[in-house]
Amino acid sequence: MADAHPLLKWADRQVDWARDALRRHAQSPNHALSAADGDEIISRVRQAAGAAFEKPLDHAPIEAKHITFRPAEGERALLCSLGPVENIGRLAGDQKLSFCLNGITLIYGDNGSGKSGYCRVTKKVCRSITTDTLQGNVFAEGDKPPAKALIRFMPGGVDEPVGVNWTDGEDPPAAVKSISVFDTSNARLYVDKDNRIGFLPAEISLLERHAAHRSEMDAKFQKEKKDHEAACKTALPVGFGPGGAVAQLFAKLTPKETNLPTSEEVSKLGEFSGDDANELETLTIALGQEPEVIAARLERGATVLKVLLEQMAPAEAALSEEQAKELEAKWGTATAARKAAEFAANEQFAGEPLKDVGKSPWSLMYRYARDYALSLGFGDLPADAGDPCTLCQQPLSQDAAERVGRFNSFIAGEATKAATLAVQELTDFVADIDALVIATGVLVEQQLAELKALNEAQASLTAKIVAFFIAAHKRRADFKEAAGSGIFQFDADPLARISDLVADAIKELEAEAASLKDQAKLDTQKAANIERHKALSDRKWLSGVLPTILERLKTLHAIKHASECSKLVSTAQVSTQITTIRRALVTQGLDTRIKEEIAALDLNYMPFEVSDRSRDGNSFFEVKLKAAVGAPANAEILSEGEQRALALACFLAEVGADKANHGLVFDDPVSSLDHLRIRRVAARLVAEAAKGKQIIVFTHNLLFYNEMLHLAASASPAVPTVRRVVTKTNAGGFGLISEEAEPWSAQKVSSRIEELRKRAKVIEGIANHEGELYRRAAKDFYTDLRETWERLVEELLLGKVVERYSSDVRTQSLRSITVTSEDHKTVFFAMKRVSEFSGHDQAVGKQVATPTPDDMKKDLDAINEYRVMIASRAKELEKERKALEAPPAGMIA
Repeated sequence: MADAHPLLKWADRQVDWARDALRRHAQSPNHALSAADGDEIISRVRQAAGAAFEKPLDHAPIEAKHITFRPAEGERALLCSLGPVENIGRLAGDQKLSFCLNGITLIYGDNGSGKSGYCRVTKKVCRSITTDTLQGNVFAEGDKPPAKALIRFMPGGVDEPVGVNWTDGEDPPAAVKSISVFDTSNARLYVDKDNRIGFLPAEISLLERHAAHRSEMDAKFQKEKKDHEAACKTALPVGFGPGGAVAQLFAKLTPKETNLPTSEEVSKLGEFSGDDANELETLTIALGQEPEVIAARLERGATVLKVLLEQMAPAEAALSEEQAKELEAKWGTATAARKAAEFAANEQFAGEPLKDVGKSPWSLMYRYARDYALSLGFGDLPADAGDPCTLCQQPLSQDAAERVGRFNSFIAGEATKAATLAVQELTDFVADIDALVIATGVLVEQQLAELKALNEAQASLTAKIVAFFIAAHKRRADFKEAAGSGIFQFDADPLARISDLVADAIKELEAEAASLKDQAKLDTQKAANIERHKALSDRKWLSGVLPTILERLKTLHAIKHASECSKLVSTAQVSTQITTIRRALVTQGLDTRIKEEIAALDLNYMPFEVSDRSRDGNSFFEVKLKAAVGAPANAEILSEGEQRALALACFLAEVGADKANHGLVFDDPVSSLDHLRIRRVAARLVAEAAKGKQIIVFTHNLLFYNEMLHLAASASPAVPTVRRVVTKTNAGGFGLISEEAEPWSAQKVSSRIEELRKRAKVIEGIANHEGELYRRAAKDFYTDLRETWERLVEELLLGKVVERYSSDVRTQSLRSITVTSEDHKTVFFAMKRVSEFSGHDQAVGKQVATPTPDDMKKDLDAINEYRVMIASRAKELEKERKALEAPPAGMIA
């Protein structure tokens, strides 16, 4: 374990569920869990907290093979080729993409050509922060078998390539894990809620995702706990005597109890059989009017009254006539304040294009929008002209900014503040009423049944108490309805104030019970009978309310379980490990390398500072802008291209610690960059190759492609380079690979004509010239022939004075240019002809026959003859016009 990745060392000290969760994060794109994985982890946390499952859940811990982002380590391996492939998008299955072993491989392909399919394979099998799902052909019906690819590589110390037939889902060859991949999703660059840009090393990214999921789980468990605790606010029924087993049980039925009884223990205590009933009846008759028995009844009655009194006193105070008047007053204040605010809104926003601006719904929506924007890190809502709208990111016009400003002023005004405060006070008042614990009349009557049977006085008291609780329920409902409707028509005061009467009754019952106990002079047998009578009475009562008690016990266990789960998902250990990794990165010089890469990619004009930071369980190595005043949002400062360049700088800095020159793969590294920074990126990648690294670049940017070729050739010594072109055709499909070829868009007219001649011979060999295969091949042929005519205009007719994918304007080439009416006629009708057969859809009434191989040969001869003529004419013109550039010869005698 001495050589294990630090993350693995830490993971091995964690509990099973956490190790399983870390594996799931490591295997998930961007380390973000799917909903299914999240549910699986929660189930394992519950199991660790004591929950029983019909079949115990197993755990699959994180292992070395799951850490695809580990630092490049071990002997240097070289990637020789990928392919043939199967079941990867719509890539053709008979292709092989081979790579330069001692320099740069440039792979050019237009968007949609299929090159990204090969790059996704490298992300699956090489070292990558994220992985992509290798989809089959989603446009085809039926099941999609797993992707497959032949991977050829050369492990360190081996002179011959090794081939592995890899299937998605299997472990890739360990040797190629030393090769690192950079693409858009691997650019660990983001703007956080504090408007800072941070580069997040992969192991910290994984741990932060894990910490975030722990926090999500903790929020879930805390909500469960809170919901269950709310259910516990309903009073339990009472009717047992003091000191007995049932009383001891009830003392434990609280959320704070750490040693809750089991449901089996409660059910056993609540068992009351026919024999028990007979025994209780016998004891009741035998003991008759024994003082101890009567005292026990009185004590049970006093216990019930005490519980009910705890609900009656607050209800009397909150639902009194005075409180009814207070509720009406608060409603009136809130209504008046709202009307005043709406009047002010009508005055202020009368000319606005939208109706009712400023009124209550608008104000609420505004506050919700502002809170949401703040939660996403945007700061307050935009208010100045040019600020991007939080929703659509379009800049505010001057009129819109002024409208927002007026609304901001209105929201901050006294009328709005007064309305907000009054409404909140009314809301809080009603919430306090709603929170009152008031038992139902039926439950109260059940609990007072034994007290009612004692005598007429207690029966009368019982009737008054039951009536109170029934009235209290109705009174509360009336209050809540009135708060919504504004109709305050209550009974004068239906709640008879009987709490003092109940308090006196409790004292009398306790005093009488104490007196009876003093009078009792019992022998041992009679004392045992009385205790047995008390126990049976309590058990009989418990048997009658057992479902309610068991439901409460279930809720209490759920609270305890949620608390245990919450403890298990604490983020403290994760935060500590994040800090450890972050500080290790600082000591390894990552900060210095990032600054050097920032300079290399010409970002020094931005005042960056590099530091490590940790807060609220989140920690990352950050590259932040230093502003003279405030903390401006980085999205408003850095362009998309600048953010891309910074991401690339951070990637190169991370792999810069590698001393073994492991390979690097780049997918469109210059996306969104301008031509000057494209050249700098090209220089950096050539420099990496010059160190001896295998560099593989996928791109659709021809300017970048040409820059790489130029810089590799001009390096000292020159850097070996091979070129690959990935194309698609209607006949051949996607991902067709040409070796040692220029990209079609970079080929000269003469090269294109030769390529088309070869293709014409292949097309001629197709057996059925009336079939779909021939039609598609002919269509591809004429599409490229049309592009060749377009290139002829640029390259020959206009002499490359201006050229696509080049920043130069060659004014000296004007000496070879002339465009005649005959040139216009030739190009016009040639383009018209080839366009009929290329990718343009034909009208139903103008369907043309598919060209024959002879047609193709004639059309190729026509463009070639015109090419030769233009080239010859250009030479003559250049010779003629060069003479004009020199002074005329002087006369001599």
